[in-house]
Amino acid sequence: MTQSGSQHPRGSIGLGSPSDPAATALAVTLLGTGAAERVPFPACFCPTCLEARRDVRFRRRYAKAIVSAGETRLLIDCGQDLRPAELPPLDGVLLTHFHFDHVLGLHRIRGVAGGAARIPFFHPPAEALWGTRGLVPVMNAADRLLPREAQPFRPLHIGELQITALPLQHGAAPCFGYFIESRDRRLAYLTDTRGLPMRTRDFLMERRIDVALLDGTFAPGLGRGDRHNDLDAALETSTQIAPTLSVLTHISHRNWPYAALQTYAGARAGACAIGLDGMRIEIERDQISAVHPVEGRSHWVRPRGPRAPAERLSIA
Repeated sequence: MTQSGSQHPRGSIGLGSPSDPAATALAVTLLGTGAAERVPFPACFCPTCLEARRDVRFRRRYAKAIVSAGETRLLIDCGQDLRPAELPPLDGVLLTHFHFDHVLGLHRIRGVAGGAARIPFFHPPAEALWGTRGLVPVMNAADRLLPREAQPFRPLHIGELQITALPLQHGAAPCFGYFIESRDRRLAYLTDTRGLPMRTRDFLMERRIDVALLDGTFAPGLGRGDRHNDLDAALETSTQIAPTLSVLTHISHRNWPYAALQTYAGARAGACAIGLDGMRIEIERDQISAVHPVEGRSHWVRPRGPRAPAERLSIA
């Protein structure tokens, strides 16, 4: 069955097979890696904010990412600091939830689809006030977005990508992570959660994951309630689902400066990177490569067997 709605100019959308199985690398570019306060936070002089003021590489915008395979490109989340100039032509938008730091840039997407085409916009269940009946028209985006409520654990296809929405634990707000596949390459985007619901955890544990982007909001011991991971909860999730490479994102100024984060995570997880704005990761046939604003270019062997640990090849 194919999703109804306006024809999209760049590829197919539906619940069938991807239009072109000969995809190349599955790639993700982190447009933002910050939490709701961003980094640096105004008038804050904590070590993390001071580091970001001294060196722009450590500044963090609202968490968002571009995922691509072949000619297919998706945007995950769209906080209000989204910059239209950094967006390629989009085949779809995936929204994790309707909190302001993830949704209030919807109006900035208006210019990335040509003609009368509307961009498929997948989202969790939404109340009228914040949902597609209220927010999309208010954001002046109704003429460019084709709202669709994503169904958990039910795969859908946009161009060369298969996407499965996964429920997360983010207080009372309905919130989805996304498991994204292209051929045998697999990416999990899991921000705005404290741990994982049992069914989501079991789904991921049953699959080989190349790269997992994990909520790493707080320093150890600072996580509050059931909304966000602290560093220990993020690393516990990494251990449970065993990706080849974990990348921490959605990082608050109430977490440590970069070097301390990297040291702590590196001592407790196998292959774990601290995400920064502008980081790009490519999942290729035999390896995972990353271009990092601080670490430069790194490569990890992509294991053949399921859930095998990665071997880091080099740092350039």
